[in-house]
Amino acid sequence: ELEVARLLLEADKALKVEDWDTAIARCDEALKQDPGHEVAKDKRQRAEAERHASVSYKNFLAFTERSDLDSAVASYGEINDESMYKQKGAELYATVKRGYVRNHIESARLSKKAGNCEETRQHVEAVLTIDETNPEAADIAKSCESRAVAAAQRAAAPRSPPVPRPPRRPVDTTIAAAPKNNTPEPSDTPVP
Repeated sequence: ELEVARLLLEADKALKVEDWDTAIARCDEALKQDPGHEVAKDKRQRAEAERHASVSYKNFLAFTERSDLDSAVASYGEINDESMYKQKGAELYATVKRGYVRNHIESARLSKKAGNCEETRQHVEAVLTIDETNPEAADIAKSCESRAVAAAQRAAAPRSPPVPRPPRRPVDTTIAAAPKNNTPEPSDTPVP
């Protein structure tokens, strides 16, 4: 029991300095000696979760540095809410989130203007995934949907049969005789 306590103390020290591999190893050693030790199981589980979160956090920082906001948002989303990394990255994430939303709203506007409602929907969904009450995204989606519905209704509306045109009058193709000119033609003979 003394050896298990020493191993868990080492695991605690490793947890404090974010050395997840050492913390996991010390917990594993403690569990070999006492397989049912609940504290060792809990510490190991926490260290395993934090190790995974640390990878996502490092990716979040790298993607943010490269201004790849979509990947940064995805990486931050992989971090468990109970992780210390969630709090550690919260302030930077707020900035990234604003840029991400701004970029997708602008792209949604442009694709809506171009009449591409499918692309508009994708951008709106990207915004609503992280900001489910964003009124601007919802408005863009609604206006594009209503345009799409109107276009679909126009396309589905029965077309009226073509209106018959009255027959055209035939054009007179005969050449009219030129009127006679009563003025004498100049003669080739000189006048005395």
